[in-house]
Amino acid sequence: MLILLQVSWFLLIYSYFFVGYEYVRTTVSFLALLYTIYILNSPKTQREYETIWIIIILLVPFFGVPFYMICGNQRQGKRYAKRVDDAKAKYSALHNQDLNIMDEIYKEDSRIHSTCSYLVKEQRYPVYKNTKVNYLDSGEAQYEGLLEAIRNAKHYIFMEYFMIERTSVWNTILTALLQKAEEGVEVRILYDDLGCITWLPKRYDRTLNKMHKNIHCKKFNRVKPLFTMLTNNRDHRKMTIIDGYIAFTGGINLADRYVNINSPFGRWKDAGVRLEGEAVQNLTIMYLEMWESMKLGRSSRKIETPEEMKKITSYLPHFHHDLEFVNDGYVQPYGDEPFDNIPLSENVYLELINQAEKYLYIFTPYLVPSTSMADALKLASKRGVDVRIVTPHIPDKRIIFRLTRSNYKGLMEAGVKIYEYTPGFIHSKCMLCDNDKAVVGTINLDYRSLFLHFEDAVLLYKCEAVEELRKDMIRTFKESSLQTDEDIKRNFFGKILDALLIFFAPIV
Repeated sequence: MLILLQVSWFLLIYSYFFVGYEYVRTTVSFLALLYTIYILNSPKTQREYETIWIIIILLVPFFGVPFYMICGNQRQGKRYAKRVDDAKAKYSALHNQDLNIMDEIYKEDSRIHSTCSYLVKEQRYPVYKNTKVNYLDSGEAQYEGLLEAIRNAKHYIFMEYFMIERTSVWNTILTALLQKAEEGVEVRILYDDLGCITWLPKRYDRTLNKMHKNIHCKKFNRVKPLFTMLTNNRDHRKMTIIDGYIAFTGGINLADRYVNINSPFGRWKDAGVRLEGEAVQNLTIMYLEMWESMKLGRSSRKIETPEEMKKITSYLPHFHHDLEFVNDGYVQPYGDEPFDNIPLSENVYLELINQAEKYLYIFTPYLVPSTSMADALKLASKRGVDVRIVTPHIPDKRIIFRLTRSNYKGLMEAGVKIYEYTPGFIHSKCMLCDNDKAVVGTINLDYRSLFLHFEDAVLLYKCEAVEELRKDMIRTFKESSLQTDEDIKRNFFGKILDALLIFFAPIV
């Protein structure tokens, strides 16, 4: 509709009968200029993102202004952002950092202590000990562990996923969920409506809610017939929380391709972690906040009754007083959201990049870094850090794949080694820094994950899982092809296309 509006405008320009064109054009251009000034003064941290939109608005104002309002303006959706803030305020009292743990980290490494402190101060996500972390190097490993944990659940199961596909993986999980619901286990399911638009029926949430009284389902950011101002902000998290002390998170959605059943992109390589212990509390509260924010009407900013507090604390690890958790290093799960204008995900990645002394290894399905992240990666390589990045060899989205490859040249010229996962598509989102620090989660190295979506990840320090991740990365390098100057050579028109893709990367 917007494109047709702009075309109609151009037709009117050349129309002999449109006598008042000059007055209208001047007025529209002036209003577009005022709007760009408004954009420049908005509280944005990614100036390149706004620059692209400003160019579009000034070139085609009839199309550009409404298009930006729908897809680009992150200050829209204030009502939902208010509900998010209210939900976070409601549960904020449950985030309590053990200062003894912070003192221990400071004695070990003052630099990672600063990173952990940043997450505590900025978004109130504490660091925990008494948590066993298992690194899961494939979708198959996570699926098997997830199914076993669901079948052993005694109190509740919380699930939040960007994508659910009604194939064998989900059907098996749903059968297990129905069995647990029959046993009295509370089951909550949250999925992203746009992420599932081609995989689930339109009202599948209602179908699930009707299956059993103990099953409750919500859709995040319901897709509207025309558009919604929040279309650009999706729930990209992937997590399951069971009984408050077991959690799974990582890149795996609930679909067959993630466990290499009928994968159309060669071998699908994914990664995640299984947490058991106190650190699961961060993910549990994150989930409760998201669930609370989706209530219609005004959300309370506090826990109002003792009964409500008792109910909430029953979801937390220490409710199970008979359990003893294994101490396996320091674990800090955290979440990111697009409405606070804080690029938390990017900042944590930048922290690890800047701390690297020996090596920095990265798994990412999409390599579309911001200017600041690209510069940090180049600088790390130039100061002698062994920087290696693994991306897919078989694409799932051809334009994004071309965009990913268009970013190789600048990084490789700075000494960054880029590998393509030859067997197929790598969907893992991991960063490993030296021998003891890592992040595993849902966050891609692209603008959408870093600035537009709800995401989650786990910062690990001195955990056994960090070494397991290192071993998996070494194996993956051997399975992948190291890119050379010959691989990235482009003809004249290819270079122009790559330059255009890089220029428009922030809004792709």
